[in-house]
Amino acid sequence: MKLRTAALLLVALEAALYAPSLADSFVIDDGVYIVENPAVTRGAPLRDDFLDPATTSSDPALRTQVYRPLRTLGFRALARLFGVRPAPFRVANLVGYALSTVLALWLLARLTGDAAAAAWAAALWAAAPVHVESVVYASALGDQISLAAELGAIAASLLALDRAPAGRVLHRRWAAASALLAAAAMLAKEMAVTGVLLVGAAALLTGRRRGAARLVLLHGAVTAGFLALRTAVLRQVGQAPVTVAGAARELSLLPVRLGAYVKISVAPLGHIPSYVLPWPGAAWIAFGWLALAVVTAWLLRRGTAVKLGAAWFFLGLLPVLGVVPVLADLADRFALVPSLGLALVAAAAASALGPRLRRFLPVGAAALLALYAAATLVEAAAWKDELSLWSKAAAIEPRSAQAHANLGTALLTASRMEEALRELDQARALGRVSWEVELHRAFALHSLGRDAEAEAAVVASLGDRSDVGRAHALYGELLVGRGDLGGAERERKAAAALSPEHPSVALLEARLDLARGDLDGADRTWEALIARFPDEPRFLYLWARALLERGDPRAAKLAAECLARAPDHPECAAVLGLCGAAHGDPAAGAALDRAIAGLPDGPERRACVEARARLAPRR
Repeated sequence: MKLRTAALLLVALEAALYAPSLADSFVIDDGVYIVENPAVTRGAPLRDDFLDPATTSSDPALRTQVYRPLRTLGFRALARLFGVRPAPFRVANLVGYALSTVLALWLLARLTGDAAAAAWAAALWAAAPVHVESVVYASALGDQISLAAELGAIAASLLALDRAPAGRVLHRRWAAASALLAAAAMLAKEMAVTGVLLVGAAALLTGRRRGAARLVLLHGAVTAGFLALRTAVLRQVGQAPVTVAGAARELSLLPVRLGAYVKISVAPLGHIPSYVLPWPGAAWIAFGWLALAVVTAWLLRRGTAVKLGAAWFFLGLLPVLGVVPVLADLADRFALVPSLGLALVAAAAASALGPRLRRFLPVGAAALLALYAAATLVEAAAWKDELSLWSKAAAIEPRSAQAHANLGTALLTASRMEEALRELDQARALGRVSWEVELHRAFALHSLGRDAEAEAAVVASLGDRSDVGRAHALYGELLVGRGDLGGAERERKAAAALSPEHPSVALLEARLDLARGDLDGADRTWEALIARFPDEPRFLYLWARALLERGDPRAAKLAAECLARAPDHPECAAVLGLCGAAHGDPAAGAALDRAIAGLPDGPERRACVEARARLAPRR
């Protein structure tokens, strides 16, 4: 099979696998990186994208953890062209992944000299379920830009060696292109700093050591410049302070972590965004180092392509193996580039098969490809929304405090307050004591009418992080409930200054307008909020409830619209049923029944029960 035909088939395969997920929701950090980020929604001077960490995210905590200006520019371009909707971001990820797959196919064929083996290995790599997160997660646009640029840099480096004019060791234009692509890869995601090592390892396959040495020097200079710029902007090296004790502890886990990455790179199912790597104990650590030594000795006796593939896997993972602090034990997205090393090992192994075994290669590879394709469809389906994603994560990894905390947040958004509070409390029990957990607990407690506990939680959150706009907005809502409009206004101003794009600021503005009797102002605020988030039924419900409290007949219309968008939304059913019950409409009973069945115990459910009792009895 020609490489061009194989490339077209691979792109078609990826389109078939990921097309069902293109219209799914924003999840995880998409809100703070994209939806609520003023640098994305409103724009910022180009210089700021590279030199001001505030452009990275609307969450101040993330501004010192990542430096990815090209990703932010990509977000800005997509938002400007297509609006802040999930589909364009997911399409962009898929296009980037397709481009990277074509580059991966070329590299595998170039490094093994076997087009057929390279095509099968590239197909398995393209369909690998470990890559689902990097394709369907909108904020992984940086991963895709970085992947394509890094593979392009390696390919350009090989061409710089292959096409060097007589009397020279490098083709200057291809060498310059490789350096520029390497810089772009790092500016999209920091893990590409190991690209200089991958370029050097791949270049050595050509046997032209002088050219390889010059390429490494060129890429080393680019990498050093990037690291200096990143450190100057973020004022730290890793995602947390580097300590000798912490580095020693993490490095002792190196073989265990490597084994875990091999497992998740090849596993068809069980992928989640919040793995936990528990401390295995001294015996398992010693066994891991012994196993690593044995595997390394075995690899050293293999062919050049196999050794390069193993080195590619290891070198690609270096930034997340404990050398520099990273706030994640393991992650599928970290395996995106390294996993191509395993594909190279597979291609080299297939190429080395004898004629008799080679006949079985298409059958075996096709069976594994079918398994991976089916598993990728299953794994991608879990990313359709936060609730599905974190329900799965908490079930697979019950020890993950992150999974329980994020599941609690998702349940909070779904207005399942009692369940949300249980998950958040479970996250606290597992050691996740943070301002964010306290803030979300405060939201749940407030919704359940436990305002004294909610105020204690939000004050604790503000005591830990006073620069979070959402916390000030919720505190303002609680102060409105206490009648302290002056204090609420101060909190509104603080929230607006810190998080101007966050919907909680608009919610507080509407509450304040209502408390002051400015009904028209409240309606304008609600209209603007719903215009910004047309796919979010929660805001329709909140406006409908505010109108219901005023006796405004528009409440029923808004509640019906909310149910049309989210048929299983019990709060919208409650508003619709209460509106009908207020006019003695027996047809309201069905809506009230749906609300009573779905609502947790609380004031709203009790109001629905009382209203249902006043209507005609159930048949």
